[in-house]
Amino acid sequence: MAGATPQAAITVPGAPSGLTASAGDAWINLSWTAPTGGGAQSGYKIFRDTTTGVSATGTPLTTVANTETAYQDTTVTNDTTYWYEVVAYNAAGDGPPSNEASATPTGGGVAAIPLRRAT
Repeated sequence: MAGATPQAAITVPGAPSGLTASAGDAWINLSWTAPTGGGAQSGYKIFRDTTTGVSATGTPLTTVANTETAYQDTTVTNDTTYWYEVVAYNAAGDGPPSNEASATPTGGGVAAIPLRRAT
């Protein structure tokens, strides 16, 4: 088209950083910082495995909006360690994965009740 302004090429987003995982009874909370380099992200893909060395190229556990930088995984089993990576994506593709983070959910059980001494 004559006179059309060329569009800038879209580039993949940078890697999310600072991924952390904390666990409770049948849940793991993830938190990360948005990428500071690369193209703007459309959202995030969250990958999970039960061994270190998560493959961020298969089917993600879930995706979340580009405005989210946290996720709660409630599809975990207590006493199993889960490893996670987060990938930002856009129309150009997936960016590099975040650092890996792990957590192990544990059952809360019933708190011990102190015994009262007879007086």
